[in-house]
Amino acid sequence: PTIAPQAGSAPSNAIVGTVDLAPARPLDALLRAGAMPAASRPRVLAALALAVARLHDARLHPRDLYLNHVFASPYGSPPGVTLIDLERATGRRWLRRRAVVRDLAALRASTPDDLVSAGERRRFLARYLRARGRDVRAAFASLANAVERKATSVRAHVPRTPVGDAARPRPSRS
Repeated sequence: PTIAPQAGSAPSNAIVGTVDLAPARPLDALLRAGAMPAASRPRVLAALALAVARLHDARLHPRDLYLNHVFASPYGSPPGVTLIDLERATGRRWLRRRAVVRDLAALRASTPDDLVSAGERRRFLARYLRARGRDVRAAFASLANAVERKATSVRAHVPRTPVGDAARPRPSRS
């Protein structure tokens, strides 16, 4: 992961433009297409856990941390992840627990249950906690429960600005 602001540095208002992230693709698309080699899955998920932990350690709250905003390149050595659409990210003097829960819940809500096992999700959260220097045994259950509860409400949320199928006009009934 390339997101690692220097300790003590203020978040910048920099914008990074790139022509192409190929061969990286959105992680949700890779999972749905079955295009991620089985050997790469644990390493990609570990890279994602580390990237999110680094964001949070830098006191950054992405606010739109969904799986389609995670581009993965599972064929590299090591496989890497790139986070996109971070324009709504906010920096704080301290990062509140509810912001952490919200970010992790957004990832959880956008992760298809049939494509990522419960074990993979547990390992992701444990790696995230270890990367942040937290005691996994002490923090895991509380954080996992909070993330699951918030993920349920994220899934039920109807956006103010519809996207995808919700934004398509419906045929009129005449």
